[in-house]
Amino acid sequence: MDEQNPAFIAFAEWYLRQAAILIGAAEAGFFLILGNDWNRRFDCLVHLRNDPATPAVKEQARQAFIDLLAPCVKAGKNGVLETAPAVQNRVSETRGPQYCLVVLIRGLDTAPVAVATFIVRSADLEEARDKMRIVALYSPSRRR
Repeated sequence: MDEQNPAFIAFAEWYLRQAAILIGAAEAGFFLILGNDWNRRFDCLVHLRNDPATPAVKEQARQAFIDLLAPCVKAGKNGVLETAPAVQNRVSETRGPQYCLVVLIRGLDTAPVAVATFIVRSADLEEARDKMRIVALYSPSRRR
């Protein structure tokens, strides 16, 4: 896979934006899986955020995504990981826990070649899993 291919990068960004809108994600990332089982690394092709974060904060967020997605890649499975508890906002409305959704993008041989990650708030784990299933259903590696 040519990670420098502008068409591929444009596709990755399009997919992330569409999926993020669909599930109401606050942040998303698309990472290529490089290396092998003994020397695996992840290259962030696209990182979307809707805030004016500094470059240092964005780099910390990308590293946090990598820390969360690495075990999912190792296990060969999509994941839903709680990253923050529910919060109550200023008008006494409770917002559900925050989750990181990890969706493996598989190549023709079914091995993962990339990973899409999304930060979402959901009422509970089941709702977060539903969002992950929606994103996985529309991922580029969807089995037909």
